[in-house]
Amino acid sequence: MLAILDTGIDASHPDLSGLVLPGFSAFGTDPLTDPNGHGTHVAGIAAAKTDNGEGVAGVAYAGVSLMPVQVLGADGTGLDSDIITGLVWAVDNGANVILMAFSNPGYSPALQAAIDYAWDSGAVLVAATGNDGLNTLTYPAGDSGVMGISATDSSDVLAAAATTAWTYSWPPPAWTFTGTDLGGGYVSVNGTSASAAMVAGAAAFMHAADPSLSNAVIVGRLARNADPAGSADKTGNGRLNFARALSDASSDPLKPAGSPPLGNGGPFVGPYVIAANSFDVTPLFAECHCGEYERLPLDIHCHQFR
Repeated sequence: MLAILDTGIDASHPDLSGLVLPGFSAFGTDPLTDPNGHGTHVAGIAAAKTDNGEGVAGVAYAGVSLMPVQVLGADGTGLDSDIITGLVWAVDNGANVILMAFSNPGYSPALQAAIDYAWDSGAVLVAATGNDGLNTLTYPAGDSGVMGISATDSSDVLAAAATTAWTYSWPPPAWTFTGTDLGGGYVSVNGTSASAAMVAGAAAFMHAADPSLSNAVIVGRLARNADPAGSADKTGNGRLNFARALSDASSDPLKPAGSPPLGNGGPFVGPYVIAANSFDVTPLFAECHCGEYERLPLDIHCHQFR
């Protein structure tokens, strides 16, 4: 079961209907609706249906249910208290993988404690590093126990608008994705939210294929089997190779160490070199980094605290 901590999921979308379970809203609204669209976008990238004659196929193409956990409001912003409540609710209600496609530059000990609870309960945690293009730490991607996911460009180096993954250890895929949109449509999605959704979908499918796998074994297989991309100081372990991770029978565990001062980054599992590919990325959105979680067009200035 893949929990999407976001703005909700449009459960009526034909590529998602039947996959979306009853969920939770921090606002007392219906989490099977999405007043923003971001949660629906990443849900489709992660787990849209296959062989249904509709739209697109998600990375977790079979055996995965979606749990909508509405912790970001209609404007795309959220508070620590709501995110923590939603995270704990997801764990207590059986989430195996948790996607957090948002970021913030401030470290929250309370959120780290909730993440520790989720990891100790066996959940794989995936978060976007953000799209501000700066060499800065962001959270929850930088928290211990979380796979922090960035994005690369058409030259297989860190995308210009992506936040560096130098403190993280996890595979950042990179290209333009097609996600599900509100009202039954589809939308092109770029940036680290889309990359994180892809990794979360891969982790969820791996658990569905073999429920005996621990979170640390799944993380280890994803990290070890990543393709060379960029450099470890910018792009961590490289680019996701889902097929190779699925075929890996290793049981060696890995836990994300977290960014300094929580940890020393990594662990990194091999040297990486630049390897060119023919895809292209034009980032559409950037997360706001002024103290709240937000997804904004690149030409809009960061807002201040409410």
